[in-house]
Amino acid sequence: MWQSLLILLTTTHQALGTNAGIKALLTSKGLQYGKHIGTNLLQQKLGSLSIPDVTGQVDISPLGAVDFSLNSMRITKFNLPEPSAEFTEGQGIMAAMSGLNVQVHGNWNTHYTFIRDSGTFDVALYGMHVSLLLSPGTDDTGHLSLSSQQCVSGLNDVDVHFYGGASFIFSLFLGSIKGRIMSEVQQKLCPMVNDAVGGFDTVLQNMKVSVQINPNILVEVPLLSTPIVGDSDMELSLKGEFYSVRTHAEPPFPAGQFSLPPDSSRMLSLGVSEFCVNSAAFAYLSAGLLQVNITDNMLPKGSPLRLNTSSFGMFVPQLPKQFPDMLMLVQAFASQPPRASFLPDNVMVDMSVAAKFFAIQPDASLAPLFTLEMEASFKVHVFISEEKLKGSVALGNLTLSLTSTEVGPFQTKSLESVLKTGIQLLVLPKVNANLTAGIPLPTTPSVSLVNPVLKVNQGFMTIATDTSYSP
Repeated sequence: MWQSLLILLTTTHQALGTNAGIKALLTSKGLQYGKHIGTNLLQQKLGSLSIPDVTGQVDISPLGAVDFSLNSMRITKFNLPEPSAEFTEGQGIMAAMSGLNVQVHGNWNTHYTFIRDSGTFDVALYGMHVSLLLSPGTDDTGHLSLSSQQCVSGLNDVDVHFYGGASFIFSLFLGSIKGRIMSEVQQKLCPMVNDAVGGFDTVLQNMKVSVQINPNILVEVPLLSTPIVGDSDMELSLKGEFYSVRTHAEPPFPAGQFSLPPDSSRMLSLGVSEFCVNSAAFAYLSAGLLQVNITDNMLPKGSPLRLNTSSFGMFVPQLPKQFPDMLMLVQAFASQPPRASFLPDNVMVDMSVAAKFFAIQPDASLAPLFTLEMEASFKVHVFISEEKLKGSVALGNLTLSLTSTEVGPFQTKSLESVLKTGIQLLVLPKVNANLTAGIPLPTTPSVSLVNPVLKVNQGFMTIATDTSYSP
């Protein structure tokens, strides 16, 4: 029985750990835009494409064999039709291009016994076409992979003209040369495409799936499963979990399930779960970053409440009698990791903060006074405007309780009221001023977001956006 229970618990734990913290959804609109950008980049590079030499030997009986080479070839003219790209459910992305015409100029050389000759030539390749299935996957480390499947290529016709020297000799075996060129092109088209896909796959393999945010915190974003390809989109499920570099401890809560709503009007949708945000809070707590020492000189100069025993005498009457005219030090720290709850159109943040109060004695030693526990909730409204994350924060509930004391019991209601007023008059205005100004959304030098929209749902939030690429 115990063995069965242990196996069940282990299996359940593993299943809970497979839910994604972040999901990304690429739509058909995004695929078409990406295809358009890829075509423009290919067009820029096609003119400088290196073409391998073609060498061979042609028998012109009864004279014997003539060695020839076509070299120094470069593309002088081409048309690049827009390729097609569509999601194929359960398989990947079907990409195809047809009607590509290319004109090539180069040099020719012949060698027959002791006779050598040379000149130039023009070759026109008509109706090149290639189609393939791009299959997305993932490896053991969670990297996205991309492989080429079902590649089919061909060439409709070749036209060749030779100039200079004894170029008329090529008319004797022009058919053979045209056949050789067509054969070479048809044989190398798919390998060239596969090499290009392999090169892109190498780039994917080198991308980091663990990113250090700062010296203390990292976030892991490996793929948890093979991307799911539908008939109009492709979804990626990422771990999306933050860790303390020092402890790498797992949070005491599992990642929940969520599903990204389809939005075919946008190129890309990104979903961030409560788990992702709360794992960040737990990581900061584990790293010892959610604590601070507060002294009197850190309070605003105009604050009526000072951090000394005389001022706190209004809340703790016995304090100035036991420790007269002494400055105080507060060690404040999160007793629990802050917890965000995503609700439709709103975010609730719950915080538990403990504060240990000390008197700074004349010899600079600290005398413990009492410890307070604050439970507070904040209502956060977030949205995107002008490509910035903006919002506002309002105080919900706040309670203050005395958890231990070295100076005797006292009531905390009046101190609780002062703390609420201080947060509403001093803290929140500064926070809301920063949120009103907004935080720029992360972008790259080449890719920017276009009209992004943020929506908070039950358990997760989404950012749906179009993108713009500027090389």
